[in-house]
Amino acid sequence: MPKNKFSLSDTMMIAESYGEKCFSKEYINCEIPMLWECSEYYQWKCSFRSIKNRHSWCSYCSNRKLNISVAKELACAKNRYHQFLLSLSNIKNGKNWYREYMKLGLEFAQNLANKRSGTCLSSSYHNRCTSLSWKCSKKHSCTKLDISVAKAIAYSRGGECLIDSYTNCKSQLLWRCNKNHQWYATLSHVKNDNTWYPYCSKYKRESLCREIMSKYLRPPSKIRQPDFLKTLDHLTGLELDIYYLQYGFATEVQGEQHERYIEFFYNGDPNNFTKQQEQDQLKKELCEEN
Repeated sequence: MPKNKFSLSDTMMIAESYGEKCFSKEYINCEIPMLWECSEYYQWKCSFRSIKNRHSWCSYCSNRKLNISVAKELACAKNRYHQFLLSLSNIKNGKNWYREYMKLGLEFAQNLANKRSGTCLSSSYHNRCTSLSWKCSKKHSCTKLDISVAKAIAYSRGGECLIDSYTNCKSQLLWRCNKNHQWYATLSHVKNDNTWYPYCSKYKRESLCREIMSKYLRPPSKIRQPDFLKTLDHLTGLELDIYYLQYGFATEVQGEQHERYIEFFYNGDPNNFTKQQEQDQLKKELCEEN
């Protein structure tokens, strides 16, 4: 059973952000009703999902008759000093407040970056759809991605980006490494996950392991598919990376694709990842038995 993403402390924290309380003693999942109490001491039950995602709260307080006392109470809670005209319904239900205070601009971007221990590197702001340059607390810079970025990354890795147009971060680009391998991957995946042609790095790691082990144990066996790894589903036999028949052990050099689903390795089919895990488990069991 997967571990819950949230806990009882999360429910209490969200309740406190509303100025209220969560009285349930246990958190099971986001769909199970829990006991809540508002600042007026009304209690009711509803799921954590409703509180967190739908921002629902005490039905009594939400449906109480609007009057000038409610308006003053909301205004006091906002604690701002600008003057403007807006209906009480918009303030209460839509959570709108002074629009100029929330106006987007370069100053807003810089303040937002500072709150997150980063920096907004742009010197001008045009509109909400225009990309800005940012730098996080770890000094990583973030700029708008385009085909020139893709070609620069490929060149820095001794390869090429073979496509001349760029649509967005989800569009597949064609790449070529310095060994003339070609494959498709998104620019975001290559840039942010620091990936390259996966088989190159896999064989490089395997060659390094083989070199180190050969130094101390002499070269491994040329047999990669011993008879005990042959089954009805694998007539030629499952393959071992580095096999020492004389010592009775083998070494498997496995990348992250054996631990988690990576679209590139499994042709976009999660079932292939499941089959790979089953095959890895079968290989392990057959090795232990023999």
